[in-house]
Amino acid sequence: MKRMLWLLCLVLILLVSCAREEVEALSLLEELMESYGQLPEGQIYCQSAEEGLPSYLNDSQRRTLYGEKAEDAFPLMSDFAIYLSSRPMPLELAVFQCYSRTDAHFVAAMCMERGELLRVAFRGTAFDERGDCVRVLVKNRTVIMTVIPDLGEEGTPKEITEWW
Repeated sequence: MKRMLWLLCLVLILLVSCAREEVEALSLLEELMESYGQLPEGQIYCQSAEEGLPSYLNDSQRRTLYGEKAEDAFPLMSDFAIYLSSRPMPLELAVFQCYSRTDAHFVAAMCMERGELLRVAFRGTAFDERGDCVRVLVKNRTVIMTVIPDLGEEGTPKEITEWW
């Protein structure tokens, strides 16, 4: 019996030591925003926001931004944080943390669909080049989506893969 308890304790210790601490989506978003330098004023939406606060992203807003897939994708997320520029120039940064890698790929597909919709919407406008600035990156259970142009020589951020 003692051996079983020791074995159980050893397994629990190994499990705890192997578990990595997950960084909050908002912290990752803020770090990403800093890497881009001075961004225009905007709104940040996050998972932890309470209903009624400006940072709360309701179901209608989710569908407007991410389409019908949002209904299936947002329940797959343990955390998210999204920055949208409040100026009439399209700038967007988003971090989605999912429960599993499979979930992350579903969320990435949702982001890619949004990216394609933005490309179509930007076509023929002053923001046509922004359609080429949509990036979606998946790393483990985290998805990052960026819609941000080259900010010039001094303000050019690292490629997102270098930052992360």
